[in-house]
Amino acid sequence: MVNFVILVVAYNKNFAIAENGKIPWYVPEDFKHFKETTEGGVVIMGRVTYESLPDKFRPLPNRDNIVITRNPYNYMTTVSTPNGIHVTSSLEAAKTAAEILNDSDKIFVIGGSQIYNLALKSGNISKVIASEIDNDATGDRFFPDLQKNGWKKSLVKEFENFRVAEFVLDAPK
Repeated sequence: MVNFVILVVAYNKNFAIAENGKIPWYVPEDFKHFKETTEGGVVIMGRVTYESLPDKFRPLPNRDNIVITRNPYNYMTTVSTPNGIHVTSSLEAAKTAAEILNDSDKIFVIGGSQIYNLALKSGNISKVIASEIDNDATGDRFFPDLQKNGWKKSLVKEFENFRVAEFVLDAPK
């Protein structure tokens, strides 16, 4: 049984993760990093995030896709749900489904802002992998500053237009 989940996020200098339902930058190297990180695992996302994916990447290939929506029955009956997508009504149900689908430690929460906030409050996140994008778009959806919320940051790798950092909860003193 998997006890913890990894949260994967990309944000810019303003901690923006989206603007008008879209990612406000285009950094192919980050998309490649995201793919390499999450392939072979289970990705958990909200309905809006799932619907924002380009058609050719819906569902994300080589991953089990779990979509959280407030009304899963309505969603399954009104939207074509292809193979590789599972629909749940809560983060806890998504985590349970992910454990059934993949008994490894490759379970990732990939957005959007509401799902990120729920996941961070759940106590089930063991690590955050964050792409910090060199961009200053204003954005209308944001990710919290983890360092102000008890998370310890370590730099993993520098790229031309972004860097990847990992965060773990700082142990109480």
